[in-house]
Amino acid sequence: MMVRVGAFARKLAGAAALAVLLSGCGGASSGFDPVIAFGGNPTNQPTQRPVGPERDYTCPAVDVLEGTAAYRIGANQASLNDVARECAFGAGQMTLKVGVQGRMLMGASGRAGTHSVPVRIAVKRGDVVVASRLTRVSVTIPAGEAGASFAHVEEGIVLPISENDPGDEYDVLVGFDPSGAGVAAKRRRR
Repeated sequence: MMVRVGAFARKLAGAAALAVLLSGCGGASSGFDPVIAFGGNPTNQPTQRPVGPERDYTCPAVDVLEGTAAYRIGANQASLNDVARECAFGAGQMTLKVGVQGRMLMGASGRAGTHSVPVRIAVKRGDVVVASRLTRVSVTIPAGEAGASFAHVEEGIVLPISENDPGDEYDVLVGFDPSGAGVAAKRRRR
């Protein structure tokens, strides 16, 4: 009898180990439910599991629009050096965060001080612009310095997710928008 109890205990331990291994290997998709298998469900009714695989989405790439990587303010010139993006997915939508980093250099007859550069972030679906934000980013060149770096992060761009992957469906474009500089200047004069 002592041998049978030991054999039963070994079988139970082996079954428990198998259950742990199977649950770690995507137990939801394998159909094996250790709670039901070991009597944890007294009604023997199947437990509710989500149907279908979860989708993996990709974040759209960010590109600098051709011809918009540099911007001149008098003798000073700003340029975009780097871009980045981050996406969060949920509830049928994507929330996009886009960052730009650049540098302003003072020209031979340029001046130190605070300047602003018009940075445009746009999201396109095919040929249609579905989101566009213009921000005037301040850049301060200290006295005695030849230039200064600047950075801007635009948050909260919310876009719907369709049956297509957002990484394939959307294009994110950034750049300096000289027309945005004129609009802001006209508003200030009024």
